[in-house]
Amino acid sequence: MSDRNQALVFIVSVLAISWSFEAFIIASGGVRNFGPLWIVALMCIPGALSILLRLILKSGYEDVSFRIGKGRYYVYAVAIPFLLVLLTGLVSAAIDIRQFSLVSFEQLIRLSPVLLSVLVLGLIGAFGEELGWRGFLLPKLVGGGVKNPYLVSGLVWASWHLPLVAYGGFYQTESITTLIS
Repeated sequence: MSDRNQALVFIVSVLAISWSFEAFIIASGGVRNFGPLWIVALMCIPGALSILLRLILKSGYEDVSFRIGKGRYYVYAVAIPFLLVLLTGLVSAAIDIRQFSLVSFEQLIRLSPVLLSVLVLGLIGAFGEELGWRGFLLPKLVGGGVKNPYLVSGLVWASWHLPLVAYGGFYQTESITTLIS
């Protein structure tokens, strides 16, 4: 099967499975009614499907490009999102959209198990997504000669997120202040 056809099978399969799962979540009251493990499971669907397709098609993992990069990229990967969050918080406070205040040391200690679990679960889910999107779909789009493979990959990724973001109450979960109070 050609790379282009593998990409098409992957896109159709991952969207059908994920959207069905997301429809279940939406029909059951949205993200608010599900724990983080359900969302991590959803995030792992692209990676799990990419592994399954590689096994079925006997295509191997040569095009995944697992390797350790330069150290500065890991620094960028941590520093840039942190700075963006800080900038967003400061701008939001300046224009009075949100309150911005530091938590006390006691609150930080109480919140640390939540932060650690969010970090660990987030990394697991992110690996599941990246293995599918960048480890399978993108190499197949490039290898299949698809015009604008990064754009196509981005549009598929956005389409994959759309149902929960638009209809699942994705941004209506409990406030962090409730968790630390």
